[in-house]
Amino acid sequence: MSRLDKLTREEFQTTIAHVLKVTHDVDEGVRNVGEKVDGVDVKLDGVDVKLDGVDVKVDGVDVKVDGVSVQVKDIGHTVNMAVEGTLE
Repeated sequence: MSRLDKLTREEFQTTIAHVLKVTHDVDEGVRNVGEKVDGVDVKLDGVDVKLDGVDVKVDGVDVKVDGVSVQVKDIGHTVNMAVEGTLE
């Protein structure tokens, strides 16, 4: 009976050692995932900054297009006046 108890204790200790190793491995895996998620957050912040820059440039293009539109209307008006003979 003593020998059986000893074997049972050894199996229990071996099982506990395996459980602890698996727990440690899972903990390491979770930490690695957390670090990667942090890295993704940093990259997304960088993308946000770049998108803000693109928005500013698009707004600048809109202003330029509006200016061209006004110039085209003025040219069209001048052409109409020339065709009608009212251009001075």
